Amino acid sequence: MKQRVYGLIVALSLTLLLIGGGLFLLNQPTQPLPPTPTPGDDPLATVNGETIGVNEWAAQYLLDQSLSRLSGRPAPTPRQTLDRLINEKLLLQSYPQPVPDEAQVAQQIAALQASWHVDWATLTQSLKTVGLPAAVFTDTVRRLLMVQAAQAQLSAEHDPAAWFAEMREKGRVTVDEARLSSLVAPSPR
Repeated sequence: MKQRVYGLIVALSLTLLLIGGGLFLLNQPTQPLPPTPTPGDDPLATVNGETIGVNEWAAQYLLDQSLSRLSGRPAPTPRQTLDRLINEKLLLQSYPQPVPDEAQVAQQIAALQASWHVDWATLTQSLKTVGLPAAVFTDTVRRLLMVQAAQAQLSAEHDPAAWFAEMREKGRVTVDEARLSSLVAPSPR
């Protein structure tokens, strides 16, 4: 019974992370315009010296939007996507994981497709609609399998909410708020 509950918690955690969940997500009153990637991957945030670039964040935001439509769940805000990426970096810096093999990634993708009731063609078309190749989704699933394993380790040792709060407080996390605002602000007319 304990293993079944643990399995459900782990599966729910991955799903929440994949659609833009995560801890400490901030709500914004309006849904801003989609971000536009910049030619160079300018830094948007830094987590203990590791950069989250504008292009990385923009691709993940667009992926979140696409997957939210497929899953029927509310789409995360641009800030929620950035907070998720920051939390993932904090988690994987403290709990490094081996890279999952292709079979594990394919199995997780099949499980997600089944839960969303979509085939590969529908999924890739949804990604193309927001300008993303399927590789962005596959790479994200690979990373989120690593995050899922790290989160399981974290949960066995600490209260996750307290741990993330402590890591954000004592870690070196910086966000270029001006750049983030300029990327999500509606264009002047």
